Amino acid sequence: MGERLKITLVLLALVAMVGAGCGSDDETTSSGSGSASSGSASESNGSANGSGDSESGSGDSESSSEGSESSSGDSADEEGSTLTKAEFVTQGNQICMETRDEIGSEIEGFLKENTDPSGTGAGLKEAREIAEDIVIPHFKTQNEELRELAIPAGEEAEVEAIFDRLESETDAAEADAGVLLGSSVSPFLAARKLASKYGLNKCGRI
Repeated sequence: MGERLKITLVLLALVAMVGAGCGSDDETTSSGSGSASSGSASESNGSANGSGDSESGSGDSESSSEGSESSSGDSADEEGSTLTKAEFVTQGNQICMETRDEIGSEIEGFLKENTDPSGTGAGLKEAREIAEDIVIPHFKTQNEELRELAIPAGEEAEVEAIFDRLESETDAAEADAGVLLGSSVSPFLAARKLASKYGLNKCGRI
């Protein structure tokens, strides 16, 4: 019984590896651009009505409106290429929560397929398979997805340090899955501390 309890605790620890959060706000930027464009169009119409030469005024108006729309579009593109810290933290935590859910679901499926119905629970062999075939691959995918997020301006060094630590500790676990099974101390402890300090408190957890 003691050995089976130990394995159960190991599997529960593997299920609890990561955590959560939510999306971004692109609609505000889009709405702002639309207002700026409308304002430019109104000014252009006023300029056209006040002009002595309607043909010339109309041409100037169209040119001004096009330039304004182009400028507004460029501005929206630039804003869309970065995230605020709040948006970054929310999206990063969401990635980690989704990773956790996927790991938990796959572990559940694995145990149903590989646990003896007579009551013989999973052993260390199965726990190692879970670590190598489920947990670590999902962590690697999670790290790649985090890297794809647009880092808030001016915070590159701090965020890169978090990513580097997550990746180095995942690589260490991949090289020796035993680090996930043989210790009560999380092999992702350093990464978790860095991530939590920044607000990514759902990432790097075990």
